[in-house]
Amino acid sequence: MGFNFAGVDKQDRHSGHLYTYVPPEGRDAWRNFLLEFEWDWLATLTARKERGFPDLLVHNFRHWINMINRKRFGPRWYKKDRGIGWVYGLETGAGGNVHIHALLAGVMHLDRRYWRDEWVITTGGLADIQIIGDTELDFRKVTYYVVKQGKLEFSRHLRDYEFATPLL
Repeated sequence: MGFNFAGVDKQDRHSGHLYTYVPPEGRDAWRNFLLEFEWDWLATLTARKERGFPDLLVHNFRHWINMINRKRFGPRWYKKDRGIGWVYGLETGAGGNVHIHALLAGVMHLDRRYWRDEWVITTGGLADIQIIGDTELDFRKVTYYVVKQGKLEFSRHLRDYEFATPLL
């Protein structure tokens, strides 16, 4: 079925990751778009209070994803054009603490507790990783959290985890 990112603002020329800002009136469409992929985990990741700068949190997230990719596809995963699929949204909580809501694909066979602990050890923050259920209600709920603030970043490997037929 293939997809394109017609509303994407920019693409990182090194990593190939896609960035976009989603205005409030377009968030339902992005949630529906995210329903087309085989998501395995919903991860909510925070940094320690004194390290809660958005840029540092994004850097830590990318490092964490790199570690997962190395474990899953080997140390030369990037050169093989392999990788897990992911999309994340940054959110600022009521207390001003920045955190990430991320959907990950291609990780079901990995131990989520190990990767939760790896985040905590590496960043000193907190991590909650949940397995996504099969119901459409679950998908709608988790995609809501990802697009809530409207700033999204996508893995360039996301295309590898698209459902053959959408869940809608």
